[in-house]
Amino acid sequence: MIILCTQYKQSDWHAWLGADAMADVIMGRIVDNTFWVEAGEFNMREAYSRAEH
Repeated sequence: MIILCTQYKQSDWHAWLGADAMADVIMGRIVDNTFWVEAGEFNMREAYSRAEH
């Protein structure tokens, strides 16, 4: 089992990986048999940086 955590939306991954044949292969491996958990638009780092100032 592999757990990936990212701030990129699933729809942006292909472009982020280079949008070429290798990106297609990587996305094929990642997307199949994957459970996606969307955490929403809330950014913890941004929230904590505001609290410090």
